[in-house]
Order: sequence, then structure tokens, then C-alpha cells
Amino acid sequence: MAEMSLPTIKRRVFELLDDDTYPFTLSEVTGPHEGDFGSRMKFFLTVERDDGDPVTLVYWTPLTFSDHPKCKLMNLAKALCGADVVADWDGVDFAAMLGKRAKAVVKRAPRNDGNGECNIISDILAQRPAKTAKPPESARPYTELFPDAASE
Repeated sequence: MAEMSLPTIKRRVFELLDDDTYPFTLSEVTGPHEGDFGSRMKFFLTVERDDGDPVTLVYWTPLTFSDHPKCKLMNLAKALCGADVVADWDGVDFAAMLGKRAKAVVKRAPRNDGNGECNIISDILAQRPAKTAKPPESARPYTELFPDAASE
């Protein structure tokens, strides 16, 4: 009898988070999925937490890609790929977004079926690059502070 190979099973933790802004990594993209709301993409956002396992959030976007301020796909692409993303893309390169980081504004909301609460992502924000601090004036070399003194 031939040995059967089993598929790899990915572990995801779905947990209710408090209202807050969470940094995330885009871990997976699937779709397009057809449904009552038309064609949509499904994005899996992995939130790393200090107190345990990473938590996976699901973010659905329509396939509409425009410069409208409420366009979910454009806002996600800008947050992950930078502000230079333009609305006339011929196609969105989802593979280029994988592994990139941004921030999700998460809120609790009642479930549509009335059975408890769920998390919704109300906005996606770009993750600001780390700032580099300038050394205080007193720590800078004397010649940098007083360039004329170097030639004396």
C-alpha cells in the first residue's frame, strides 16, 4: 500500500482583541472569492503579541483599486508598499506585499448573527520608519560646530 502524504496544517489563533492599534505582518493572501459582495480578496494579518501566540486577523477587500480615500485595497497597498502606489496599477502584486508590516486599527463589534462579538479592522495605517536621533550639540565634534576654528 502506498504511503499517503498529508497536507501541511497551518496553525492560526483567532482571538478577540481589545480596541487598539496593532502592528501586523501580512502572512497570506487568498482569492479572489466570489460571494454576495462580489469578488473579494482575503488577507491574513498576523499580530505578534508579547503575551503569547501570534493572533491572525482576517481582512476582506473588494477587487476595486482606486484613489478614493475609502478604497480598502488602495489603503492596504499604500500602507504595505509605500505612498508612491498609484491608482492606475494594471494589477496588484500581492506576492510583493507578503511579509510586509503595517498597523491595523482594531475594534470590537457585535457579530452579524447576534452570537457574541468579533474584531473588525476599521483602518490600515502605514508603519512609520524608525527615527534616527541626532546627537546632542555637545556630543558633536568641535570642528563640526565651529568649522572656521579648524582652519586656524
